[in-house]
Amino acid sequence: MFDFCIIGGGASGMYASILLAKKGYSVAVLEANSRVGKKLLATGNGKCNLSNTIINAECYNTPIAFSVVKNFDMQKQMLELGLVTKVKTGRVYPFSEQANNVLNIILCNMQKYGVKVITDCLAQEIKINDCVTIKTSKGEFCCKKVCLATGSKASFGIDSLHLYEKLGHSVVKNNPALVPLIAKKPEQIKGLNGVRQEAQVSLYDNGKLIATEFGEVQFRKDGISGIVILNMSSKMCRYNMESGVCYLDFMPEFTSLQVEELLKNDITAEFGVLNKNLMQNAIKYGANGIKKYKIDVVKSMDEKLSQVMSGGLSVNEFDFDKMQSKINNNLYAIGEALNVDGICGGYNLLFAFASSYNFAKEF
Repeated sequence: MFDFCIIGGGASGMYASILLAKKGYSVAVLEANSRVGKKLLATGNGKCNLSNTIINAECYNTPIAFSVVKNFDMQKQMLELGLVTKVKTGRVYPFSEQANNVLNIILCNMQKYGVKVITDCLAQEIKINDCVTIKTSKGEFCCKKVCLATGSKASFGIDSLHLYEKLGHSVVKNNPALVPLIAKKPEQIKGLNGVRQEAQVSLYDNGKLIATEFGEVQFRKDGISGIVILNMSSKMCRYNMESGVCYLDFMPEFTSLQVEELLKNDITAEFGVLNKNLMQNAIKYGANGIKKYKIDVVKSMDEKLSQVMSGGLSVNEFDFDKMQSKINNNLYAIGEALNVDGICGGYNLLFAFASSYNFAKEF
């Protein structure tokens, strides 16, 4: 029998296992994939954006997430594992800016403290009697306490929320967040596939401004992406928007009158401001095409394109000081298994590690 079984070998599950094993507890990590940490390698385009120096409640879909992350010092905790970090434009990265280094450091610590890792092990059912019994594709495992750290279906993740749902927990339906937006009217992005352009992006719902943010927009053959667009998709989740309108201001430093003056010069209008194809689309609307380029959008529902999913176990049914179930004291949940999602910028990994810390510090 193990003291703890952690279902899911992602960032939160691996980090929690280290913190518990370091204290002398016997810990098993049950991972459905052929290896642990697979999703971590893709984080931050392979650079592994761990956290951010600018943190507030607005970074998450629920204020309770901020209560977990606000006092967690990611750089200090990573250094204790042996990982040196650095800050670039507010974002915390491993010093090497390589996700491989983060995973290797974590794996070394898991091995050092004797964490038992069982891969290709899909958890199928949890039963609670004198102990907690977890039925898996590799047989049954018994433990004193179990922690769900399975994440979601985002990218190549696996949704195992049914394990706790059968034990009385409520589940908020998963919905892709941090995902590209699809153009409802293909003519609005015709010929722009592969174009990248910075813009002030404003999201509207039935004429109401929902969010605005400056950043690089990446045009796709079916829509738009980029960090600023992924954050807009997150806002759409929070406001339950099925569709909306994005207005792109490609020259926020200039007034409409100033843009009109610049466009009077034919050479400037054709080559002096934007990518040629983008300019050809925008110029149809004059200065408004530069200052208020309209794209009618719907949020992509492709889970493989989603960095995280909104939804998960109801936060109202857990004590976030301990990450403990209010329904059964033997159950815990951390990371993306809970209905917590953040915007781009390291906030989701920050919650993964911070929630693991809150869970493990109680023992």
